[in-house]
Amino acid sequence: WAQGNYGNFQVKLGKFAQIDNDSIFDTSFSGAEVQFGNKVTFTAGAGRQNMDADSDFTQKFKVGEKTANYQYAGLGYGDGKFVGGVDYHHLNSDTFQYRVDTKAEKYQNEDNANIWLAKAAYRFDKTNALNGFYANNTSADELDKAWSAQYSYKGAEAQNKGTWGAWAAYRYLGQNTDLFSTFDVILAGQKGWEVGTNYAPFKNVVATLRYGNGKDLLTDNKVENLFGRIEMFF
Repeated sequence: WAQGNYGNFQVKLGKFAQIDNDSIFDTSFSGAEVQFGNKVTFTAGAGRQNMDADSDFTQKFKVGEKTANYQYAGLGYGDGKFVGGVDYHHLNSDTFQYRVDTKAEKYQNEDNANIWLAKAAYRFDKTNALNGFYANNTSADELDKAWSAQYSYKGAEAQNKGTWGAWAAYRYLGQNTDLFSTFDVILAGQKGWEVGTNYAPFKNVVATLRYGNGKDLLTDNKVENLFGRIEMFF
């Protein structure tokens, strides 16, 4: 994407991540975004969101249009230890007429997703931090909520060999709101606990391990997921 920074004003054009790519939108979209402010920011964007089989789109019924008209806006605040925000996302596609639901016939005339999200993070010191979010899709009657709360202890630093971190979280990810799977071991359509750790065995190398234990929201079946990754930074 192309980005221009002009004091307290920023503009992006192209394909890039949304304002909530750390919670319910772990995918990029094609369009434009503007942002105003410093400690308090206003962000707005619009474009087209890819929802085909190659995307992370989590709806059960991948039928209808492969893209959605997409707009979003949000207010954010960040100053020292606290970061927070309130955001709104609107998507329009006939795919949403077949959203995940036990009574899907109710939605044959509803082709919108209207999602509100509030998020916050607080760092007590260099060691301890909390973060979380809550989101709701007001256009869905079931599986319409997603939320997460996480405690983090320290954290691996790629530039410092021997540093490490750990975290514990509980996540509830209704797939009519968590439209694009963001987390690695508690997936969209699941709820449960996640624990994880990361470690820097060498400079510019970070190893991460995550474990999730919970249930599927539709079937109530038990789920377990394990995820590992080694990253090299240059």
